[in-house]
Amino acid sequence: MNKHYYTQTPNFTSHGTADVDTRTRAFGFNFTLATLNGNQGMGPELEIALNYNNSDTSNAWAIGNGFSYGFTVYDKPNGSLVLSSGESYKVRDNGSQPILLQQKIPSVI
Repeated sequence: MNKHYYTQTPNFTSHGTADVDTRTRAFGFNFTLATLNGNQGMGPELEIALNYNNSDTSNAWAIGNGFSYGFTVYDKPNGSLVLSSGESYKVRDNGSQPILLQQKIPSVI
């Protein structure tokens, strides 16, 4: 079995609900812990949330398999980009400009 399993299943889940996604049959939820406002409440805002995705077997944040804080994370050595929305992409980075693989609709600029 491949140790570095990769899937785009999280790209099709509904991360705003605590329910089973009808397309993937995957359970996930999002719970907002806090919203931080900078510049004396004038913004920008940073939402800190606890997310769960049953198809994510990693424990990158050391809070349990499938759990994350909902931040965008770029892992250059492993060539992966996970957006705060839960979407994940493989990245080919040859130095000059990273290329997102398997991205059909531009959601990252």
